[in-house]
Amino acid sequence: MIVLEWETGEFAGWARHNRALNFDTGEDLVPTRSAEAMELYERIAWNGNNGWRDDWGKRDAIRDMRKLRDMGELDVLDLAGYMIGRRGSRAIRQLLRLARSV
Repeated sequence: MIVLEWETGEFAGWARHNRALNFDTGEDLVPTRSAEAMELYERIAWNGNNGWRDDWGKRDAIRDMRKLRDMGELDVLDLAGYMIGRRGSRAIRQLLRLARSV
């Protein structure tokens, strides 16, 4: 699969989490988060089974995003990029709204 972007950073998180290759630089992109942060990413994804719209999903995602923030590892666009392919666009938009409120 090839994904190209034009003058945006929107797919940077997706690219890192999918170990994409930057054709311009030849760089292999890799995730930049700690193992603990990646565990929280997984938990946030699991809690998004209803698109982070139910009370429990919202509560638990916000709790985990606060932990990421306190660790200095909350990057909203990176988290959204991680969710591409795991959740639909409406759910990711909901997650972005929640993340920006943290």
